[in-house]
Amino acid sequence: MEQAAQEDVPFQSDHLKEMFVRQQREREVQLMLNRIQLLEQEEEKVRNNIKKQTHKADQLMKMKEYNEQQYKNKLRHREMVEQQIHAQKQKIKNEKTFHEEVLFNNRAN
Repeated sequence: MEQAAQEDVPFQSDHLKEMFVRQQREREVQLMLNRIQLLEQEEEKVRNNIKKQTHKADQLMKMKEYNEQQYKNKLRHREMVEQQIHAQKQKIKNEKTFHEEVLFNNRAN
């Protein structure tokens, strides 16, 4: 394409032709530099997004661990309360049985 552009433009001298080619190459270099700069900016945005998402994922994992621990604590507490209730019921049952035996023995005498 560069040759086609050079051939399409009539030049009066080799010096003008060289100037045109040099200017064209400078424009191409500048376009490439601009493109590189845009790509670097995009890369920085992507890196920032990755950092944000990583931070968010870390926070979610911490929240999940906290919630799991809270759930386990609730289960342990519930189990402890159920054991206490069972022990109380057993104690009441034993006391009731004892009182019934005492009453039965008192009536028998």
